[in-house]
Amino acid sequence: MTSNARHPKNTAGPFYVVNGECIACGAPPSEAPSLMGFDPDHCYFKKQPQSDDETNQAILAVWASCCGAVRYGGEDTDILRRLAELGDKDSCDHPPHGVDTVTRSHATFAAPGLELAGKAVVAALPGWNATSSSTHQSLSIHFTTDDPDFELRVQISQTDEENRWHLSMTPPHGPVIAIDQQLRREPGIEEIRWFTEGEWAGGAPGQEYPF
Repeated sequence: MTSNARHPKNTAGPFYVVNGECIACGAPPSEAPSLMGFDPDHCYFKKQPQSDDETNQAILAVWASCCGAVRYGGEDTDILRRLAELGDKDSCDHPPHGVDTVTRSHATFAAPGLELAGKAVVAALPGWNATSSSTHQSLSIHFTTDDPDFELRVQISQTDEENRWHLSMTPPHGPVIAIDQQLRREPGIEEIRWFTEGEWAGGAPGQEYPF
């Protein structure tokens, strides 16, 4: 168990910000706006999550903390697993054993057409250059940046079900969270499921979020 001094404005509960370690980057509060406050140069949890959506926000706030100031001090096994799979085991006061970072680079979702799905994926990465090619049933999007080391290919193709699509990313450690968030913002895109490479190949049911 890790013991850290909590910022005094943290509300009581498992998610917290370590006192004096916030670097005022603004990233964690942007992921959990209903849970976190900022005063005047230090973020803190003004509220603990009470719903599945708020729990997702809190987990993403931990993930977004580049300095490790945002932590989870609870013992909920599902939250611990999800944080560990995101690569944030060290941000848990009670880190789980035997859980490693997991990459979910495959997704399926319902959408009325391929154009809407491609629009959402491109909108998820506004700072990237995107070129695409398509057929009636598939779309390939090639993302690049000014840095030649950053490159991403997203393939979207129709599944055996009408108006249901399969998305895959190469390399697999691409910006899955940004893409997931944009898919959820897009009216008309529903029933999103995420899979690891093994889960997809093995026909597993996947899970609602990539984390």
